[in-house]
Amino acid sequence: MLLTQTTALALDAYRDINSKKLFWITLVLSCLVVLVFVFVGINERGVVIFGNELPGFWNTTIIPASTFYMFLFVSLAIPFWLTWIATTLALISVCGIFPDFLAGGSVDLYLSRPIGRLRLFITKYVLGLIFVAAQVLVFAIGAFVVIGLRGGQWEPKIFLAVPLVTLTFSYLFCVCVLAGVVTRSALASLLVTVVFWACLFALNSVDSILGFVHKATELRVENQQALIDQQGRIAAAASTTQATTRAASQIDSLEARLPEFERQADRWRFWYRTQYALRTILPKTNETTALLSRWVVDRRPIRQAEQKAEESRFLRIFGASPTAIRTDQDGNARWPDDDQPVMRERLDEMRQGRSTTWIVGTSVAFQAVVLSLAGFIFCRRDF
Repeated sequence: MLLTQTTALALDAYRDINSKKLFWITLVLSCLVVLVFVFVGINERGVVIFGNELPGFWNTTIIPASTFYMFLFVSLAIPFWLTWIATTLALISVCGIFPDFLAGGSVDLYLSRPIGRLRLFITKYVLGLIFVAAQVLVFAIGAFVVIGLRGGQWEPKIFLAVPLVTLTFSYLFCVCVLAGVVTRSALASLLVTVVFWACLFALNSVDSILGFVHKATELRVENQQALIDQQGRIAAAASTTQATTRAASQIDSLEARLPEFERQADRWRFWYRTQYALRTILPKTNETTALLSRWVVDRRPIRQAEQKAEESRFLRIFGASPTAIRTDQDGNARWPDDDQPVMRERLDEMRQGRSTTWIVGTSVAFQAVVLSLAGFIFCRRDF
């Protein structure tokens, strides 16, 4: 009987989603997105897009073809297509599962049968996630085939996208379910979820900005101290009194600004840690999908290509290495740019240092609280 009831619920949910056609539209679009990457390639000279060759440091002498394709899917297709566009279409498809179920009288028919409310609630929720997982699975199969045929390596790790993207969607879907149970309106539940998603996006942007400023101010303090040490070595090696006096004067000027830089670093560290603590209790959509890049892409050849490109650009424009400390007109350390290799490494270390427990564990805990509240309302409400 349990299997029969679950099958009936699955068929009912399938008919509801199928009637909106968005499920199939998303599947078709996913296939088209995968097809686009068939026309993107890489050779020993550079990247080839629709037959047009773009020479550069991104070539097979530095980046293996399989790594290149995996990077494209993990860093471009999945974040932009699956995490944003496909997720939006999926929310539109499933946002009415609970409101339509409650408002249309269907719930009375199910509750008249020997099926518990909590099992009914959980079954409907899981079925919504299964339809989203099916969309991601189709995309992952397409990506697996393209990487195998074009990159020459069959990489099963690409299928990690299925649980990770579905998990990311579940953070939003639980809010959609709670709003749907409370309001019994598909439109209201969708709007609430979109607003919640926008808030998460805003907080993630704040995190990126504060993280950059936090690391930049720390690096500026280190650069200022390095300039002081450099002038100290110059003073020690000076052969004339004039050179020694000039180096000592520069040291005094640099040391005068150092406390100000340290205070700024402390202030931004405080604000970064404050927003980090706030985000701990909220789901991390971007970080969850970014785990795929962390787990399946070897970024060493990509960093090497990026570093070579930056060195070439800096030598052409500034006539100096990108690792050199940049100074202002007074000789003090300038604000570091995000295109400097050392700054990029600091930001990567900061992101990679966030544990899976913090990213997934706290997000799942948030989801459990929201679902528990929605399930409690569903089970206690008088229909």
